Amino acid sequence: MSGDPWRHQNKEWQETLALAKAHGWPEPRVGTNHHTVVLSCPAGVHKTVIFSTGRSSENVARHFRKRIRDCQHGSHAESLLASIQLHLDSAERWISAAETRVDLDITQQRLDDLLNEAADLLNEAEREFDLLAERHEQLASALATLFPEASHSTVDEMTQAAHTDLRTAGQNLKDAPSDARPLEDMRRRHGRLALRLSEIREHLIE
Repeated sequence: MSGDPWRHQNKEWQETLALAKAHGWPEPRVGTNHHTVVLSCPAGVHKTVIFSTGRSSENVARHFRKRIRDCQHGSHAESLLASIQLHLDSAERWISAAETRVDLDITQQRLDDLLNEAADLLNEAEREFDLLAERHEQLASALATLFPEASHSTVDEMTQAAHTDLRTAGQNLKDAPSDARPLEDMRRRHGRLALRLSEIREHLIE
C-alpha cells in the first residue's frame, strides 16, 4: 500500500476503500502486520483486513463492498435512511392529497348535481305555480259568478245550503203532479245533484 491509507494498488480493494470513505468510515488503521490495514465501520462492528499486496481474494473485496452498503453505522447510511424517510413522508403527503382531491371532486360533483336538480325543480315549481295561479283566478271568478254573496262561505256552509235545497226539492217532487212533463228529468237531476253533494261530503271527511 502507498502512504495514503485510502489508496491501494488492487482495483477491487481500491473501489472498496473509496466506497468506505464515501460512507463516512474512519481512516483504515495499520494492523499488527505492517503489510496490512484494518478497515472498520464507525461502530467497529463491520471490519476486514486488507493486505498491501492485495493477496486477499478479490471476491472478498466485492463481498465487503456489499457489507459497507448495508452497514447502518456510516454517515452515508444515516443520510440515506433520512432521505428514504423524507421521500416516504413526501409520497404519503402526495397520496393523502390525491385521496382528498378525489373526495373533493366527488363532493363537488354531487353539489353540482344537486344544484342542477334544484334548478330543474325550481323551474318545474314555477311552471306549476303559474298554472295553479291561473286556475285559482278562474275558480275564484267562477265562484263569484255562481254565488257572489256566498264567495266567502265555507264548503260546509255551502253543502248545508245545498242539502236544504235538495231536501225541499225532494219533498216537492213527491207532491208534484205525476203527469207533469218535466218531472222525470227533475228527479234524475235531483239524484245527480245528491250524488255530487255526497262526494263533496266524503272529500271533507278525508
